[in-house]
Amino acid sequence: QQQQQQQQQQQQQQQENNNESVTIPKSNTNAQNKVSNKKVKCTKSKNEKIINNSPNSIEIKNSEHTEKLDVKIQSQVKQKKSKDKSIQNTNNTNTNNNSIENNNNNNNNFDDFPRSNYTMRDINDYCVKKGIPSLAQGMIELAPPALLRNLTSETINREDIHRYRTRFGEDCYREALSYMINRFYNVNIPKDAIIATAGVTAGIVSVLMMARSEGKNRVGLIEPAYTYHIFQSKMVFGQHPIAVPSKPDFCPDFDKIQEALDAGIDVLITSNPHNPSGRVWRKEELQRLTAMTEKANCRLIVDECYSEMIWKGESYSPVYEKLDDHVIAVRGFSKTLGMQSWRMGYAISSPQTIAKMMAIHDPIYICVSWYQHSLAEYLKDNYDDFRNHVNSVNDLMQSNWAILAPAFEKALGWKPVNPEGSMYGCFYHNSTTDIDAVIASLRCGAGVCPGSMFSVNSNPNTGYVRIHCGVTKEKAQRIANNLLQSIH
Repeated sequence: QQQQQQQQQQQQQQQENNNESVTIPKSNTNAQNKVSNKKVKCTKSKNEKIINNSPNSIEIKNSEHTEKLDVKIQSQVKQKKSKDKSIQNTNNTNTNNNSIENNNNNNNNFDDFPRSNYTMRDINDYCVKKGIPSLAQGMIELAPPALLRNLTSETINREDIHRYRTRFGEDCYREALSYMINRFYNVNIPKDAIIATAGVTAGIVSVLMMARSEGKNRVGLIEPAYTYHIFQSKMVFGQHPIAVPSKPDFCPDFDKIQEALDAGIDVLITSNPHNPSGRVWRKEELQRLTAMTEKANCRLIVDECYSEMIWKGESYSPVYEKLDDHVIAVRGFSKTLGMQSWRMGYAISSPQTIAKMMAIHDPIYICVSWYQHSLAEYLKDNYDDFRNHVNSVNDLMQSNWAILAPAFEKALGWKPVNPEGSMYGCFYHNSTTDIDAVIASLRCGAGVCPGSMFSVNSNPNTGYVRIHCGVTKEKAQRIANNLLQSIH
């Protein structure tokens, strides 16, 4: 009796194994391997024969359990078709999301939109909350080069880099910067003319603090001016900076600059390429500006955060020909290499001015991160990768502008101002105020930055808005689709 029971159990187990045998493709893809939740076991018993053994599939037929197998396979095929249909419906839903989003935005008055005391980051956060793609905050949405990230993952395991770093920056970092500048710009800048800074912001603030320690207290900003230069000047000097207007086409107005110098400004800040317009300063313009500020005993700070992001015109800096004591160029890699949170920057000036900067930067920022070691290795030993990455980013910025500019113009009637560098572009709008233009854009499914953000005196209607192009090509196209669909 025990032997008979064992034989019955074995037959029952064999029958269950036969029922679990199904036809499956020979593939390693996850989607195909998930046809059954159980591990498929294909065996040939006395009641089975293999009727098809092609390279792409194995089909097994069991003479005793064909009907049960067919039912099981049909059930699984139906489940797979249902899943495929669900995926297709999801894709269709995603494709139509822009249209649905635009309908919702068109019916939204955006009454909760902040109309005062806001920054571009506030606008970006608002867009995130509302599920609207944002081009307001200058935040490049691209990762650093893979090679640089790999170097950094190796560097962190070193035991000798986690103490405070040297006050001027590590020699390897400053030497790598000097090497990169020579290769990229064909200019010789000695190591002693470079100081490592905790991002461009730390460089700007250190120069402002240095100027204050020298008794200077009247800061002029060439408008449009980068928003945080306005804030930083207020915080360091405790008073409002002086606006130095540009011409309507964003070209420098040297008559206004001279008036400001004659009125006593002793620190002047600008950016090149210009933020927000993307205009590149001409060599002769910067030479003239350098001479004017030197004559007036005025420090000149040039924010060159986007110095590698120039595709039209000449890449020139006042520090290329002569290292004047009164001129400081401040640069970084936040946008060029997509390493915004790394806070890696540097400043160039005469060795005397760099020494004064160090005395300010050191007690405030202590030192620059150990990231400088991996960045130094990347710039010096892998320069070709750096150059290729910069070229690809610049190509992306231009192609994204080519996608976005016509869409904004067609959807909102805005006139684009073609940039020559940076990651930005501006539009002349046709609304009553800059904020009205921003809300009009939100209704069309895109967040933008009002020109009033770059006005020293918060002019509510500068007549323009700014976008950034630091997104993937796919996101740029999606935003353009939002804008164009809003017309209908």
